[in-house]
Amino acid sequence: MIVKYNVTDVLDVFDLDYSDILFSLAYELYHKADSAGVKIDKAILNEIEEFVGEVTKDVEEIKEERRGLGVMFQKLFVAKYQQESLTRESVRKQLKPRISRLIELINSMVTQVKLAGYDALIIIDGIDGSPLDIGKKLYYGYGQVLSKPDCAIIYTIPISAVYSSEFTVIQQSFDDTIILPNIAVTNRDGTPCKDGEDVFSDLSRLRMHPDLIEEDALRYATEMSAGITREFVRIIKDSCVEAIVRGGDGIIYDDVKRAVNDRKNDFKRILSKKTQYTALKEVRDTKSIYIDDENIRAEIPGLLHNLSIVEYNGDIWWDVHPVVLSILKSMDDHARK
Repeated sequence: MIVKYNVTDVLDVFDLDYSDILFSLAYELYHKADSAGVKIDKAILNEIEEFVGEVTKDVEEIKEERRGLGVMFQKLFVAKYQQESLTRESVRKQLKPRISRLIELINSMVTQVKLAGYDALIIIDGIDGSPLDIGKKLYYGYGQVLSKPDCAIIYTIPISAVYSSEFTVIQQSFDDTIILPNIAVTNRDGTPCKDGEDVFSDLSRLRMHPDLIEEDALRYATEMSAGITREFVRIIKDSCVEAIVRGGDGIIYDDVKRAVNDRKNDFKRILSKKTQYTALKEVRDTKSIYIDDENIRAEIPGLLHNLSIVEYNGDIWWDVHPVVLSILKSMDDHARK
């Protein structure tokens, strides 16, 4: 039984705590088991309902209406937990001293799922989108707690945390670490990578009719995606909007160019320090993140986190996001003038 959810749907990734994650895990596991028709022992349900009542006793809307566990969970996570910092703080205050009990109740539900003939796999997406300091704190400080539920769990982690000094300690709390590769659409020497281009061409064909995008537009969107699937989808989505505004019946090269220009402006807003640009130029020229100057090297985790630098697997190498490369080229051209 696969329980897959994105924390951005139920939590605030900019205010994320280990207790939030475990509590949301309990909610999603209960919801999935209930939807799948798994009969959870009434005594266990009563215990969970009592527990949720205890940790939400200061949340007025939950306190006033105790209409069953499903309703309590729904009211809390769908209506309040993500939007209201006061609710989060109230629940955390009651939840943290009871975290061992929460894990016990999660494991009781897992046992019920197994008795119904299922193995449970929980996939928690979206944590990699949290700020770098939050991502590191979660896994460095509370990795052992997050690994306590008695089932298979896949967590996502910011790529920048992989390059932090804490990562060796983080790994010790989990069975395995898998780095998902970005797809090289450009070779290390700057030439097009046909295999990578074909991946995105196939992806486009599966998602939209080939006649809806011109070949040169698709090629340019692929190149500027840096081989990152969500970047590619974002560029195509924004290009669709540009085509609609233009009154066109398909995406042309200029639509993609305008969408990429908007992405360029996004990067310009987050790249404001001279040391960032120095680091980017060093990576562009060496295809490596190992920079001698300590102050410049300190920028690397943040640049990986905001996708200004992209890692490619195989014989591992790094490069600057092609949209950021265009910013560097404009700077170089301006300096020459």
